[in-house]
Amino acid sequence: MLRQRAQVSDFDRQCGDPNVIAAWGDLGKIPENERPPIPAQMSQVPERMKNSFANLKRMQDAGAIVAAGTDAGNIGTLHGPSLHREFELMAEAGLTPMQILVATTLNAARVFAREPEMGTIAPGKLADLVILDADPLADIRNTRRIYAVIKGGRSMRRLPTPAPASAPSPWK
Repeated sequence: MLRQRAQVSDFDRQCGDPNVIAAWGDLGKIPENERPPIPAQMSQVPERMKNSFANLKRMQDAGAIVAAGTDAGNIGTLHGPSLHREFELMAEAGLTPMQILVATTLNAARVFAREPEMGTIAPGKLADLVILDADPLADIRNTRRIYAVIKGGRSMRRLPTPAPASAPSPWK
């Protein structure tokens, strides 16, 4: 990101904070000699991602609690859309859409110690839901097809449905 390599998809632009995205362009205005050095291991990202994918799949297959999450807040990682990219990377690692959805709901609630109130749909639990226009079990990218959001039991405004994303992986 510090070298102006951010890949901002249409989905990022639709759902991400426009001020954050605009600020990324300001990084290019920093003189090269004033930018922090890029760690040497960054040149090894594709190889490291292969190892990360293999390790994630091994952990899932071994029965470890895998929880979805992002590095949102770091430069180049947007709050909101980045979670959908996380889903796609988990699928590249070999997890099924159902495993990814469980990692995002029940397992995330377990990891963050909110399981009694969150993680599944049941009477007495918090009612935060995302209603989709397409089946995420058929294709995890369908999680981007958000029809509406229910937050705290209240319906939020209906969101425009984006076209299915087919962004290429930056790790290949």
